[in-house]
Amino acid sequence: MKRPRWHHAVPQPADGTMAVRGQQALQAGKADAPEAAPSQPVTESIAWAVLQRASCPACRQEVIDPHERRYRYPFADCNQCQPRFSLLSAGQAQASAAAGDDAVTETAAHAATDAHTECAACAAERSDADSRRYQAPLACCHACGPRAWLERADGRAYTAEMHSMLDDVDAVCTVLQHGHLLALPGTGGFFLACDAGNAQALMRLRGVLAQAGAATGARFAWRPWLMMRDIGIVRRYCRVSAAEEALLQAASAPVVMLRRRGQQQAASSLPELPAEAGDVLCPGMVHCMLPGHVLHVLLMRRMQGPVALLPAHAATGGPPICSSRAARELLRDVVDYLLLVG
Repeated sequence: MKRPRWHHAVPQPADGTMAVRGQQALQAGKADAPEAAPSQPVTESIAWAVLQRASCPACRQEVIDPHERRYRYPFADCNQCQPRFSLLSAGQAQASAAAGDDAVTETAAHAATDAHTECAACAAERSDADSRRYQAPLACCHACGPRAWLERADGRAYTAEMHSMLDDVDAVCTVLQHGHLLALPGTGGFFLACDAGNAQALMRLRGVLAQAGAATGARFAWRPWLMMRDIGIVRRYCRVSAAEEALLQAASAPVVMLRRRGQQQAASSLPELPAEAGDVLCPGMVHCMLPGHVLHVLLMRRMQGPVALLPAHAATGGPPICSSRAARELLRDVVDYLLLVG
């Protein structure tokens, strides 16, 4: 059976980086103001839009438990941490992004899973009043929901077994560790990603930004987001107050500006964080975030150090990239691999 349609307004695009510090920022984080974070199917007529809210502990545990049927499913969700996904027409998403709208009308948002038919197991969960997915609009699994896959930007044949024995999401970790640039869905659109501990990869990412600025005449400040696996890794790289730590773990999954530790103060077992990973306008500071969605939780499982993120549209000079098809077309000469969703 087809899933019921649901509606929700889609919030701000990704240009408003939430880099905050202190008690005032903590109060803002408690408000759980959502941020947009698309992950896109290949279909040209639709684009994913995500209400950014960190996945709940139950969903995080579910995707790493090999005895669960949603083990390593990157879009596990429930009523405790949704709504998350909705669909917009690609034209509406691009027009809203170009206009800088903070939201689009509710009638423009459609059910995330309209394109998928739910399986019997998910239908049973949605009809069980004792389930945390009771009547959840996005209760899907490996059998009936969207999937994520990794492909080469140059179009050459590729299989995830070349980098992982698990799945395409786990293969992302190996791709990053080999120094490649990657495009993946993130807060407000596709992002460019690289291993923040790899100085060459960071310089290549910075070169992409400089080249885009030269082509468009725009000036972009180099201030990448650093996504770290857990709060323990953040503590080992940065000085974190209690308020900042609470904010990092808030349901709105914000980016927090922190003071980095010197290399001699950081744990020696961790990869060194190059100077290029910092904010060029605020020396000694870095922009940190924790994985907010189970997709990012899974791909960060084997990453000991941080992953540097940069909005992909900074490389194109246009609006946020809001579809996997657009990511293919616009980023094929920028990145080595793309993580797509559909």
